[in-house]
Amino acid sequence: MKKTVLLVLAMLMVICAVSCGKSAEGGKSGKVDETPVNSTPLPEETGEAPATEAPKETEAPQTTDEPASTETAQPEKTTAPAPKLVNVVYEKNVVTDYNEKSETVGDPAAIVDGDETTRWSGFDLGRPYWNTNLKHEITIDLGGRYELKDFYIIWETLTGTYSILVSEDGNEWKTAYEYDNFTTKAGALIDEGDLPKDTFAAVIKIVADLPEGESFEGYPYCSIYEFEVYGCEAAVQE
Repeated sequence: MKKTVLLVLAMLMVICAVSCGKSAEGGKSGKVDETPVNSTPLPEETGEAPATEAPKETEAPQTTDEPASTETAQPEKTTAPAPKLVNVVYEKNVVTDYNEKSETVGDPAAIVDGDETTRWSGFDLGRPYWNTNLKHEITIDLGGRYELKDFYIIWETLTGTYSILVSEDGNEWKTAYEYDNFTTKAGALIDEGDLPKDTFAAVIKIVADLPEGESFEGYPYCSIYEFEVYGCEAAVQE
């Protein structure tokens, strides 16, 4: 009996083994799974949330050490306007060493009144040593410190030569201009010229004289219609 049962079990095991082998072969030769091997399952199939695409990194702007192109517009350079020049002696206080005793030509203010028809005269037969002392000094207080640029003067007559001196304190003087092309006889003269660079003054002086060792003809004379000096205000130095 036991042998019979064992024989039956053995036969069942053989049948089962054969059936399993055929099923395996049928799997190899049967219908092929149509799902691609490398295909990604859809979210519905997997139940997973769809993956979000990572944001692209923004590339930083490239920098260069090269100088900017010359074609790049540059801001325009602005320059301060040139200071306006004015006649710094106009109607300023004038002091002379001697005035002709005349109501029409004895006023020193006529030198700086802006009128070329009025004049000042320093000649007078009543002046002591009129025929030997030909020196005259005309001093003009500017009432402030100025930088001087140029001048213009109209002499009615002049015996000898003249100079323009400048001072910032009224004590120390510098020669800013000299005229020495004189004749031995008094004559009319219109003169003008540039003054040296960086000429500063608070007081101006005109000095006319006959050079030492020179002589003259006729009456010595010193008379001015108009004197103008152009410049601009300058800061007072301490």
